[in-house]
Amino acid sequence: MGTAGRWLSGFAAFWWDFIVGDDWRIAAGVIAALAVTAALADIGLPAWWFLPLAVLVLLALSLRRRPRLPHPHPHPRVIFASRVSPLAGKSRVWPSPPSTLDRVDC
Repeated sequence: MGTAGRWLSGFAAFWWDFIVGDDWRIAAGVIAALAVTAALADIGLPAWWFLPLAVLVLLALSLRRRPRLPHPHPHPRVIFASRVSPLAGKSRVWPSPPSTLDRVDC
């Protein structure tokens, strides 16, 4: 592929990622909302209200579909104990890795 082909491919990939992004459903919903707004305006009905309503509905659906991430700690006030570094003559405290932590509840 030549320079022009790589440029065109990169240009198309940029716009696809920019418009579709992470959720193709939102892009399809916006296109459908624009089409309905145009159809309402074409038949002579006031169409100014439809697009903001569609954006609110799409936002609500998008937030409802978002992945639920677990809380990093079972309880916000949990403190994890640390262990002393095995370095000779040093008294630094290094945090233990999460799999070997001793839990201390406050």
